[in-house]
Amino acid sequence: PAAGRLAFDVVESAGIHRDAAPVHARLQLPQAASAGTPFRLLWKGKPVVAQFRPHGSDTKTISWWADFVARSLPYETRRYVVEYGPEVQSLPERKGGHVLTVEKETFVISNAPHIDWVVPRDLRGFLHSVDFPPAEHLRPDSLGLQVRDQAGQIHVLGGSGTTAEVLRQGRMTVALRFEKTETSAALRGVKWRADLVFPGPISWVDLRLRIDDAEER
Repeated sequence: PAAGRLAFDVVESAGIHRDAAPVHARLQLPQAASAGTPFRLLWKGKPVVAQFRPHGSDTKTISWWADFVARSLPYETRRYVVEYGPEVQSLPERKGGHVLTVEKETFVISNAPHIDWVVPRDLRGFLHSVDFPPAEHLRPDSLGLQVRDQAGQIHVLGGSGTTAEVLRQGRMTVALRFEKTETSAALRGVKWRADLVFPGPISWVDLRLRIDDAEER
């Protein structure tokens, strides 16, 4: 009763040798845990550096995120074990990695001195900057995320009415969420949600876009 335990499998299904693949696992724990609860991740009894964060804003929850880097052979299945509770000796998180800065109009995710991402808080343009010294990797006039309606008209997502929140943050992973209900005549009532996940030590952005379009606009 003093400690919880949960096992899950990570499957390499594409036939690729992966030396450093980011994994984001949303776990449903056997017992609810509060912020500050010690966690550790094990593979074959050996510790794995991981980041654990609660899903949502509840002070105590069974739903938690585990972010870590997996290594696997082609088509390999690896079983990981999560242990948590007051008697568990937690493992240190990554020393270096991502730092999130929330500014008035942007989110800045920095992995100094290697790369900086700048994301507008209204998601207009999707990303404002990907600075990977010595070069900036984005054009300043990028329109960002776009959708096409049934009449063939293009609409740029983001802008006024878009809400933003930080889902989780840490040296291993930063995740942001943007949401909006469209009000234009062509898209009125269409709801969309964009989750942006910045995994370390990788330079990409993982976009997960959900569109609720009951009237098939």
